[in-house]
Amino acid sequence: MNNRRILILVSLTLLLICFCALEAWAGPGGKIAKVLFTTFWGKLLMLVLFILLLPLILYSRVRQYFKVRSTMKSLRVLGMKNPQFNWMNLKTRLTDVFTRTHLAWGKEDMGDVSEFCTSWYWQNQQLIHLDRWKNQGLINVSQLNRIKKMEPIFVSYSGLPNGDNSLIVVDFDANVEDYLMQRDSGLIVEGKKGFQDVETLWTFRLVNGNWLLDNIEQLEFWSMYIKMPNEVPATVTQNV
Repeated sequence: MNNRRILILVSLTLLLICFCALEAWAGPGGKIAKVLFTTFWGKLLMLVLFILLLPLILYSRVRQYFKVRSTMKSLRVLGMKNPQFNWMNLKTRLTDVFTRTHLAWGKEDMGDVSEFCTSWYWQNQQLIHLDRWKNQGLINVSQLNRIKKMEPIFVSYSGLPNGDNSLIVVDFDANVEDYLMQRDSGLIVEGKKGFQDVETLWTFRLVNGNWLLDNIEQLEFWSMYIKMPNEVPATVTQNV
């Protein structure tokens, strides 16, 4: 019986990985939107996977709902001490950074958003991805149509003066176009033309009173943040 349960869990995990592969991955962060399940049989397989995984998907979304509520509560408490944690202020700032980053990525110049990212992150993206692709004669076309959803799923309060070095992880669901093509011939080598929905996790760090982009992760890290309790010291909540 135990072996059978293990086999079922392994099978569900593999199916979940396959289903997650359906997600398109946006340009910022170095991932190209995947082109999978576009044929008739591919779409049929996607439908079968969706039906098989529906209970697990619903369970995951319920978990996210409660984690978002918990994170919003933590932000409300922190916002009473520091307006930088007020969600309305945060939402405006993070939307601006999200939009500017896509624009900079499309222009192949992360220097345009250097003041909105931690120095390590924007240099890392420029050198590891954009400059490398440019040297290979490739260009990443990345355009943002609109943000469909943004939800905070984790917050870590540093306890330092003014909350400096605190972190917040936000789940962004956006409609974007993203593909990699040869600069000279225009031949698409990865991804495809057309807008599609993309869900990614963006980490922001509070530095000298400003929220800066610190990392972009793919959806496979989602469960880690959903399981991870928010890090807000009890002394903070007690003093509010």
